[in-house]
Amino acid sequence: PIFEPLRDVALFRRFVVHSELKTLVWPNGADLAPEFLRAAIKVAA
Repeated sequence: PIFEPLRDVALFRRFVVHSELKTLVWPNGADLAPEFLRAAIKVAA
């Protein structure tokens, strides 16, 4: 599973915002779709 390594806080903190996709991307290739992030933020609010 590509998200399993992100349990390591040091790796999790290494995300960047992809300039074209406007989403979070990690060095191991994991990424989150903008639609997912928006829905997760609305649920948390």
